[in-house]
Amino acid sequence: MTTTAYPSQRKEYQVTPKESVHSDTNQQKSVAMLTRRVTVMDSEGRPQSKVAFIDNGSTRSYASRDLIKSLNLAPWDDTSILLQTFANPKLVPMHTELFKVHFQVNGKVIPLILTAVPELPKHIPAVDMEDESIHDLLADPHAVLPRVEENPDILIGLDSMQTLLGKRSVDILPWHGGGMGN
Repeated sequence: MTTTAYPSQRKEYQVTPKESVHSDTNQQKSVAMLTRRVTVMDSEGRPQSKVAFIDNGSTRSYASRDLIKSLNLAPWDDTSILLQTFANPKLVPMHTELFKVHFQVNGKVIPLILTAVPELPKHIPAVDMEDESIHDLLADPHAVLPRVEENPDILIGLDSMQTLLGKRSVDILPWHGGGMGN
């Protein structure tokens, strides 16, 4: 089984919105990732507000060990995976645990199975999906949106994206110039 996640620290993420990467042939602004504040329940059913990184490049959803500890969750199952981090062709074998994390969305509780990893990326430039400016992005994939720096606790990959965000949200997110069906 091969899956994709992101390393704990990426130099590319440590840029401010006004910084750019220059080359002789083109200029590219830093990429903003999509994040969303979500409510998850601890083992006693108490809600906690956390940041989820929405990543259509990951086939699996992850939770940091710190999040699992703060929620006081017991493992649901264990698994062995081959972890391939962004821009790194090397596959890293990892034995880890799966946790059932309950999300509170629109008055409903949605359980998702998340894979525990030591940590998730920190200091990533992001566009908050709750911000009104997200509508600009949906209308124009080249829109420049205000960015915030986030330290996500959860990475939502393709396995859980539609369940958490809803089919309509997933269908209209700009995936490399087109909808998922294109």
